[in-house]
Amino acid sequence: MPMNPINPLNPTNPLRQQGVAFSVLALALSMFIAVSPAWSSGFETTLLALLIFFLGVPHGAFDVIFAKRLYRLVSLKQWLAFCGAYVALAAVVVGFWWLLPALFLSVFFVSSAFHFSGDLENGTPVFLRFWYAGSMLIFPAWLHEADVALLFTYLVPGRFPEQMAAFLHGLVLPWAVGLCIALLRQRRAQWSTTLEVVSVGVLAAAAPPLIGFTVFFCLMHSARHAIRTRAYAADLRWIDLIKKAAAPMLACLLAGFALWPSLQGLSLDAAVTRILFVGLAALTVPHMVLIERVRFSGWRYKANWSR
Repeated sequence: MPMNPINPLNPTNPLRQQGVAFSVLALALSMFIAVSPAWSSGFETTLLALLIFFLGVPHGAFDVIFAKRLYRLVSLKQWLAFCGAYVALAAVVVGFWWLLPALFLSVFFVSSAFHFSGDLENGTPVFLRFWYAGSMLIFPAWLHEADVALLFTYLVPGRFPEQMAAFLHGLVLPWAVGLCIALLRQRRAQWSTTLEVVSVGVLAAAAPPLIGFTVFFCLMHSARHAIRTRAYAADLRWIDLIKKAAAPMLACLLAGFALWPSLQGLSLDAAVTRILFVGLAALTVPHMVLIERVRFSGWRYKANWSR
């Protein structure tokens, strides 16, 4: 069944409704943090990781829907080949982190920014996408440089975490200027897109890094992908999407339990952060290989792709 992408001019556009809801929540949370002297960045890492797993990771589990239609997967042999390639690519990413953790972190930042740039609605200028995507990763180092460095120490040994956090801190001002210029010069972006860009920037700067990332990843990036998946697979109901995501989610959960013993000796925060972000990186790479093709097609389902 051929279909058109979600119309950005439609006032009932679900992406716009989701974006406005996210923006209101993000700005409200940012204001609460700003006026609350008792607010602490020492939020429970485990709770945030659980939120990311149950509200954020499922959007990647929808990859089975895109894979079936892009690669015309029908037989068990075809599915096993796809799953094997997916897992192998994820394993390569984990090996990359194990051998070259500092380079891994740098590449992960750049690739994440590229992937997040696809959040904004079709028609948004590339210039604005660029500054938007980087703001979520750079702005946390403005007020929370020490917290950013601490998170990095869970992933990379030595002095690199402090150096990376300091480098990001130095980028905050020029990035903020670039983001403002991008917002002022943009002509095609909808008002809701401008609101989303501003909200993500404010949230990233105000909230402790892990809290800000959790809100953004779950309620902006993942929620937006879920809406697009539902529009792409127009013949499927939400309950159908959830059922199709169940098996990949279970596989991720079992993989996490299998790897947990290897993290013994680390603090709970360090172990949870490591398995969370290395796991996200490992899943993001094959996810991007699959999804970016759909993204650059305008999220259209083409009739010549088999169901």
